[in-house]
Amino acid sequence: LKDVAISYYYLRKNQWHEDIENIEDHFEDMFSAKTWYTPYREHIENYKRIPDYPNIFYMTYESLMADKPNVTRKLAEFLGKPISDENLNQLLDHCKFEKMRGKWTS
Repeated sequence: LKDVAISYYYLRKNQWHEDIENIEDHFEDMFSAKTWYTPYREHIENYKRIPDYPNIFYMTYESLMADKPNVTRKLAEFLGKPISDENLNQLLDHCKFEKMRGKWTS
């Protein structure tokens, strides 16, 4: 929750250029339903109640971080594009933060 709140603060401040005095004001906004996707706890509870639609692939950041190979393989299968072990390993290597950072900083 803390990570989401802080990331959302910087999104509002730096990308949406909202006039936010400080992070405490943002937290107050976030937990009193004064911003998009709030109140946050209700937003998450609504997500959990979404039925399983056959044409929507559901995953969470937490599940992806816990098991990138398995979640990635399930996504490929969902898209009708089964992936070999070799291609999966190449894809996971290509998506490493260190490799992606180098593409945008040079």
